[in-house]
Amino acid sequence: MRSNSKKLPLSILNYFAAFTETKFNFKTLVNYCWTDDEFSLDLGLFQKFQEQLLAKIKAGDNGPVAVKPHEYTLSLRKDDLLFDIENALSDKFGPGYMQTCVEQELATIVEADKLLIASGQEIQAAAEDDDSDLEITQQQKAKAFREGTRKYNLAFRKQLERILIDHQDRQIDRLKAELGLAKVPASIFNSTHFLKLQFDALQLLARDSQSESDYFTTVKKHFKNNLADIVLYDLFINIQKYARFNSTGTQYLFFHELKGTTAHNNPEAYPVFFIEVDFALGTDEVRISFPRNLIFINTPAVNYFKFPSILTTPRSTTFQHAVADISGIETFLQAQYGISEPFALESHFKRISAPKENFPDIRCRLGFQVVRKENKRLLDYSELMTRLLAGSGGKFSDFIAQYIDGHIENTQDQVDRRYKEQCPIKSPKRYISDIPLHLNDAQKRILLSLGNPKNKIVVVDGPPGTGKSHTIAALIYWANQEKKSVVITSHKKEALDVIDRILTDRFKTLHPTAKPSVVRFGKNGDSINTLENTLQNSVINAAGNRTNDYNEEATVKDDRAGTARIVEKIEAQLSRAGRYTQTTQDLLAFEQLQEELVASSALAPDDIVLPKIPASVKIDFNGLMKFSAHQHLGGLKQMAIPELDFLLKHKSDTRIADGFKGTIGIITSFKEQQARMEQAINEKMNLPELKRNHNLAVCF
Repeated sequence: MRSNSKKLPLSILNYFAAFTETKFNFKTLVNYCWTDDEFSLDLGLFQKFQEQLLAKIKAGDNGPVAVKPHEYTLSLRKDDLLFDIENALSDKFGPGYMQTCVEQELATIVEADKLLIASGQEIQAAAEDDDSDLEITQQQKAKAFREGTRKYNLAFRKQLERILIDHQDRQIDRLKAELGLAKVPASIFNSTHFLKLQFDALQLLARDSQSESDYFTTVKKHFKNNLADIVLYDLFINIQKYARFNSTGTQYLFFHELKGTTAHNNPEAYPVFFIEVDFALGTDEVRISFPRNLIFINTPAVNYFKFPSILTTPRSTTFQHAVADISGIETFLQAQYGISEPFALESHFKRISAPKENFPDIRCRLGFQVVRKENKRLLDYSELMTRLLAGSGGKFSDFIAQYIDGHIENTQDQVDRRYKEQCPIKSPKRYISDIPLHLNDAQKRILLSLGNPKNKIVVVDGPPGTGKSHTIAALIYWANQEKKSVVITSHKKEALDVIDRILTDRFKTLHPTAKPSVVRFGKNGDSINTLENTLQNSVINAAGNRTNDYNEEATVKDDRAGTARIVEKIEAQLSRAGRYTQTTQDLLAFEQLQEELVASSALAPDDIVLPKIPASVKIDFNGLMKFSAHQHLGGLKQMAIPELDFLLKHKSDTRIADGFKGTIGIITSFKEQQARMEQAINEKMNLPELKRNHNLAVCF
């Protein structure tokens, strides 16, 4: 019995499979169809072999099957052929017809000889030899017998060919009618070779015969003693010939046929279920094996024909559960067609006609089919479903169970906390990345989520242009650093083109003449990452040369040095940015003080207006930079506004100019003046201490 814990995961997978089949056009998803050409090998004529295959499925046995020479054959019986041959020899091709052939040839030869004797040269030859008439007559009879029997043998070969074709057609037509077969493979019987052998044998018999009656008796004995059953089909040889297509695609064993027509009245046919197979060819047997314990149920093909309801049975099963799961698709179709007779696991049944125009006919058909350019989207869910049934696939089942039980832990807080620990806002790590792509905060958090073992699934969504493709490219670099492989799939080729281009362009900035370790499958367009290009000797050799030339120690040293320079610059920026808050607060306080002084009439509005520099004046920025770096400039930060005002008013005073080198001393000497100014302002405005002593720090 199947575990109940598997039912919900299987139902979820079936739901998404059905959603995919109904949302997208079936023909764009799969190409598992009967092709009715040399890539198909129908098995309908080998009933015992069909019964053996279906018995294995019913028994849940996925072991290999061996086919030996002459084990499964279809032949024309010797007795049936001999009956028609003897009738022909007794009727149209009897002794009388043979005698007629000889006489006709004799008359022709005699007439030709007369024409030769009529010439002057032949008349002279006849006069010199009186016995020539008797000798010519004996030669004529012998030649007439040879030519006459040859004419008879040619005519009888055509009759023998008609007998063979008639017997073969009657037998195949009878089997088609009895078994409901629509297709049969090409016969292995070489009729041309067989007829040539028979003709050559008859010619030898004629050479050794003395008369027409003697020859005719010998011909009848020949067919009676030497004719054998003629093998039209031998499954061993049929498979040997068919297996030459192994390299063109994947071999499958198809079961039955859903036969319909397209909107343009073109035929289309799909199997009800199918199994992947391998052929091991030998001189004494062909071994057919099933590389995976997996039977694919063609639920998408059923849903493609748009029945009133959707089939949601499993898309695959194991041999051990095949009977139960295949019965699901059988029951569904029985209900649609109003029948009760089983057919899915039967070796032959009459055609089930479509009750409605858009329904397909269901035909009995078993056979091997090569699927070329295989599109495995049909199998997206099948492998996982089968593993669940076989007892594996526990991670998915556990995840579903944990989710339903509410045991899925939300790691968002952990990710945020770890991000803040690793990338504090004033840390250089906040602004640089370990991979050669720039990442924002959200993208870095995604990579941290991937590294959290508690996360089974990470979902990244967002509208176009929000950086999803950039994130996938970053994920690939991250996985490469973690010694992991990544498979990227998409319903649309354009999405893969974006990822391909990001990886290739970024890699070329590191190695301009190389390609990334990416392999692109499918219709790739102009991508340099195709499988063919990746496996080229030039690409492989170039990668090997780069590996040989790689100096890990030097690279690590350069990386550390480069990182250190970047970190130093970022830290310098962060250090300067750390003063931004205090500077902003000081400027705000300064602005408020100015407004209050103007409001109290302590200062005139024009006093706080910064002077405008005329356009004709050129600013000496180098001089400003030197001035700002002067060693005594720091002392100005301790200078209050009255002191600065006094210095500006007395800038022409030589004492001040000479003493500028000792700015601190000058400021000290004017403390008394500063005190008087501050006292005047304080008496008039009664300003707080902070405002009275506001210094020039806000200006720098």
